Formats: sequence, structure tokens, C-alpha cells
Amino acid sequence: MEIEKKIIAGSLEDLVQDIENLDEITLRDTVQFMNSDDYKARFVGEYLQLRIRYNGLRKMLIKLEAGTLEFTPTCDSTILENQAYYMENYLRALEVRAEVEKIKLPKI
Repeated sequence: MEIEKKIIAGSLEDLVQDIENLDEITLRDTVQFMNSDDYKARFVGEYLQLRIRYNGLRKMLIKLEAGTLEFTPTCDSTILENQAYYMENYLRALEVRAEVEKIKLPKI
């Protein structure tokens, strides 16, 4: 994977730019960030993983509410809504911390 090679040799800013240029990012694309010795890279990886999971949950909840979800969740939608609420607040906390610590986060 191209991103995996760059994390060893490239700057974090270059990697963030590369992520922004992808059509779609997956959890697999974040592994090298999480394995980095640089805490800022791990921070970006944590943010990306949470953003990917949050986006997926929100899409599922929208389909559930619209009646177009292709399966029936085993738990009540209130639990899923609560999970999305806390994930959104966690994302906001990471974004504020990134601003304070001057860590550029990818826009995905």
C-alpha cells in the first residue's frame, strides 16, 4: 500500500494530504498511523478510525430511520443513537485537542 510506504519516509503532513486525496478510506488504511512511534501520527490514526466508524454508524441510523436498512439491528435504536452521540462528542474533543496541539487532521 502506498500510504504504508510513505509513513516510514514521509512527513505526517504529507500523509494527511494523501488521505484527503483518497476516494475512500478504510480502517486498514489507518494501521500504519496506529503503529507509528510518533504520537501525532497515532493521534491522527485514532481520529481517522473514530471518524470512519462514526460515519458508518450515522449512515446505518439514517437508513434505519428511513426504513431502508437491509437488516434489523439486535439492539434498540436508542442505544445506537446514544453511541453516535458519544462518538460525535469524542470526535469534537479530538478536533479541539488537534487545534490546541497544532495537529493537522484530514478532512474525510
